[in-house]
Amino acid sequence: MAAGRADALPRLIEAITASLHTIYIIAGVLAVLALAATLLIPGRLSPKSGP
Repeated sequence: MAAGRADALPRLIEAITASLHTIYIIAGVLAVLALAATLLIPGRLSPKSGP
């Protein structure tokens, strides 16, 4: 029984690290998209240029 748990631990750790890597990639892509979206906003829509 303990041998089964010992074999499962490395697979569990590998699955968790692979998931975290994917999450970091997705977060990075979303950050780049958010930055691009803010840079594409026209200057006229700036809150500083009021009526």
